Amino acid sequence: MSSPKMIAEEVLRIYNGGMMRTDNSQWDLRMVQLLVRQARDRAVKDKVLSDTSGGKPLEDAMFTRFENLTTQFDSSSLSIYLDLPMGYMTLPDDRGIRVLPVEGFDSMFRRAPSGAMFSSNRLWAEGNVLWMTRPPKNGGGNRRLIFMNAPSNEFNLTLEVIIGESERYQNDEVGIPDGMELLVIDLVLEKMGVRRQPADTVNDKRDQA
Repeated sequence: MSSPKMIAEEVLRIYNGGMMRTDNSQWDLRMVQLLVRQARDRAVKDKVLSDTSGGKPLEDAMFTRFENLTTQFDSSSLSIYLDLPMGYMTLPDDRGIRVLPVEGFDSMFRRAPSGAMFSSNRLWAEGNVLWMTRPPKNGGGNRRLIFMNAPSNEFNLTLEVIIGESERYQNDEVGIPDGMELLVIDLVLEKMGVRRQPADTVNDKRDQA
């Protein structure tokens, strides 16, 4: 997964290399990185929505990993929870979220079927930690994961989520999915007033090979 800075540097290399016609605007790395994040979000949303509407499985490259996160306990509601990362995409059946245990954690995480959180069902009996998404307490901030059947109030896990709004992050926390680099470069160059010919894209693929 390439970082926005890496892609922005490549965009500027192409833009300033005399390889094509451009307008007379001046762009610095910070400005181009912002355009890269915008193009990345557009490309990811288009790809994810296309795949979900077509019934295709979501590609691993679409997910951003957040490791070694620690759950919290709300004593007022007696619930174990973890706030979801900023800017994640809300998808049907929570398909944009994967919950993974860290090393040494024996239980499996399973999304709770609708209406089954407090019923005695197979998932409970098999010792799975069940999770579901809920709005944040008091209506502010991002949605959160609520856990049931957990072995303790505090434990570590890894989240993989699809981030649809990377502009809410600093620096290179959210990268460009593998296979989308050239698309993002083209979207940014178009925004900068550059229209590349098909031969330019072919040459880029050869350079990256």
